[in-house]
Amino acid sequence: MVDPRRQNELTFIRLFPEPDEGFTPEHVVIQPASRIEYLEAEADVKWEADATAISFGVRDPGMVWLHIRVDGREGWIFSEEDLRAVGLPQIG
Repeated sequence: MVDPRRQNELTFIRLFPEPDEGFTPEHVVIQPASRIEYLEAEADVKWEADATAISFGVRDPGMVWLHIRVDGREGWIFSEEDLRAVGLPQIG
C-alpha cells in the first residue's frame, strides 16, 4: 500500500551516509511500493531560559536531518525535495 502523503510515481532521493553535506550521496530510487522506515532525526537545537520558563526549538528548520531506511538501504536526508519524496513535506 502506498502512503497517501507520498507521490504515487517513481522518484529518487539523495541518501547521505552521514548527516553532513560534505559526504557524497547515493541516489536511491523511490517506487510507489517502496518500504520507507523513519529511524531518527538530528538537528541543531537552541535553548532559551529565564527565571520563569525554558524553551527550545530547532535552530535552522531547513537543516533537520532524517535517518531513514528505504527498501533495506540506510542513510540520511534533509532537503525539502527528499523529504517530500518520502512523504514528509516540510510545513510551517
